[in-house]
Amino acid sequence: MSVIKKKIKICDDYIYLETGFIAKQSTGSVVVEMNGTKILVTVVSLLNNENKNFLPLKVDYQERFYACGKIPGSFFKREGRPTEREVLVSRLIDRPLRPLFYNINKYEIQIIVTVISINPNVDPDILSIIGASCALCISNVSFKEPIAAVRIGYNSDGFFLNTKVDEFINTKLNLVVAGTKDSVLMVESSAKELSDDIMIEAIIFGHKNIKPIIEFINDFSNNLKKKNFILENNKINNYLYNWLYDKYNLQIIDIYNIQDKLVKKSLLNKLYEKINLELIVEIDNGCYNFEKDFIVSDIISVIEKVEKDVVRNYIISTGKRLDNRNFDEIRFIDIYLGYLFRAHGSAVFTRGETQVIVSVTLGTKKDAQIIDNPFNRQKDEFIFHYNFNSYCVGEIGIIGSPKRREIGHGNLAKKAMQAVFLENDCPYVVRIVSEVTESNGSSSMASVCGASLALMDAGVNISNHIAGIAMGLIKKNDKFIILSDISGEEDHYGDMDFKVAGTKIGITALQMDIKISHIDKSIMTYALKQAVEGYNYILLIMNKFISEPKKEISKFAPKIKNFKINITKIKDVIGKGGAVIKSLIEGTDVSVDIQDNGNVQIVYCNVEEGERVYREIKRLSTDLEIGKIYKGKVVRITDFGAFINLIPGKDGLVHISQIVNYKLTNVRDVLSEGQEVEVKLIDIDKQGKIRLSMKSII
Repeated sequence: MSVIKKKIKICDDYIYLETGFIAKQSTGSVVVEMNGTKILVTVVSLLNNENKNFLPLKVDYQERFYACGKIPGSFFKREGRPTEREVLVSRLIDRPLRPLFYNINKYEIQIIVTVISINPNVDPDILSIIGASCALCISNVSFKEPIAAVRIGYNSDGFFLNTKVDEFINTKLNLVVAGTKDSVLMVESSAKELSDDIMIEAIIFGHKNIKPIIEFINDFSNNLKKKNFILENNKINNYLYNWLYDKYNLQIIDIYNIQDKLVKKSLLNKLYEKINLELIVEIDNGCYNFEKDFIVSDIISVIEKVEKDVVRNYIISTGKRLDNRNFDEIRFIDIYLGYLFRAHGSAVFTRGETQVIVSVTLGTKKDAQIIDNPFNRQKDEFIFHYNFNSYCVGEIGIIGSPKRREIGHGNLAKKAMQAVFLENDCPYVVRIVSEVTESNGSSSMASVCGASLALMDAGVNISNHIAGIAMGLIKKNDKFIILSDISGEEDHYGDMDFKVAGTKIGITALQMDIKISHIDKSIMTYALKQAVEGYNYILLIMNKFISEPKKEISKFAPKIKNFKINITKIKDVIGKGGAVIKSLIEGTDVSVDIQDNGNVQIVYCNVEEGERVYREIKRLSTDLEIGKIYKGKVVRITDFGAFINLIPGKDGLVHISQIVNYKLTNVRDVLSEGQEVEVKLIDIDKQGKIRLSMKSII
């Protein structure tokens, strides 16, 4: 195939698409370039004889350090396991693509996005979504239609389309919209307490700017589509489906109406065993005319289809939820503060059958996480970790590194919290950990609520409480129902997962994944307004337990004292080879950090020791004043007086006539080397000689 290259102008830059030159043995490959950032996107699809009841799609995004002329900082000097950023971008690419594949569960598909050249001011994430869509369009994979994505910002001038990283330094919104020419499929955003009306308009603005890029992809991929060896999507066995639906739909809905999740799960497993046994009898007796290509492994996918339709039809036809809640009703909420004794702040947040234990740990600037990536090397002083353990859903699992879902949920919760975390007013590095101990619907939003409570319990200065809620959608033809605070089943069988977090002022984070097409503005507006009402209700409950940060931090947390000294005094405080500062903190838990600009930070747990070091540093860094009383040590005695060390490098003379208020013939009768005495500074002459007096104090 000959090399094909085309371009489209976005804002002031061009996006270039190229195929036919790199990675020609892949099923489909595209190179995407914009203003010095270049990525290679490859698609490979292979026939797999295993019949899986899920789409075996794998998306991997990887950044190479050579892309910006750097050598990795690790011991091995090569890229290692995926970083959190790489995992998050992989998810960003995966989420809008997944709904557009046919049910091709016999074919494994892998999309690999490799960043091979980086302009630090052009983020590859949006280009990666565009490139993946284009590579699929020219491959032999059954892919319904192309998608595209854009990033939207918002400031005093209104919305703007972004192509440069530095344009987001002072923006109030960072929103990614991905979708087809007709529908929005994914939204991911952080915001600075914006209204729901602004958020909806931003999504619409983003979708409008997607359409020209999709036309460009269609134009590029026209006549390049490879012969599709996946002739058709797997069909649901209609005989089996109808037989299962007619015979078991009432039993399925009765089980789903049970409130206890574990009881429900046990009864469903018993029903599956019963169905399998009855099917074997039906097939053996030839009592039902199943299609010839029917195989037993199809049972799983057909049962799931029946289960999904039974649940959805029940909600649509009866106007009731499985747990009898109203559509906008929030489950019972329980809150427990200070649950962990030694943590610096903690909270247990329970909503229905979802529960999280959230802890806050306060550290010093030395505890900041160092992030080393091809773009830059930076320190993260606000860390959010989310742990989803298998026991929280009554299962057995493998303990190990966090999975993509855990990293994604933690990042969403962190985005939500950053709007209220007043970084400039907090001298600490803050680490939040959410342990999910029960899960039945949106543990990520429960983590947001728990984090807000735990931060206030820790005494961290956050401006407002923040709460989160997950919304769902059941849509059939023109009828739709918006569900607040969705349970696990409503999420699994619904058409939308819409997570919204915010304060009483406005929205701080929004994540939306839509599983069907043709979700219009009215549905999104309705859902978002219902979500805001929902999280405001949760905020009222949270404020009943704690409405402002505690005045005192935990006694187990390190105390931090920040102050500034004259830069000319830094050498006096540190001393030769660090001797002075080392002598001050030796044998204590105190640490001192002195910056070249004179900023000093003292960290300590023992208040008495910390205050002593603080006083000494202030003394060492303060200019000597005539008339002021100082405490010093006798360093040398002569016939005519004694030399007293006031601060390092500054000795003064107490003349024999100024020691006592009577005539003294021998200085050693009163003073000795090493003795600490109080003296008054009475004069500093032009040569800098210091004259002291003891008798003037007496």
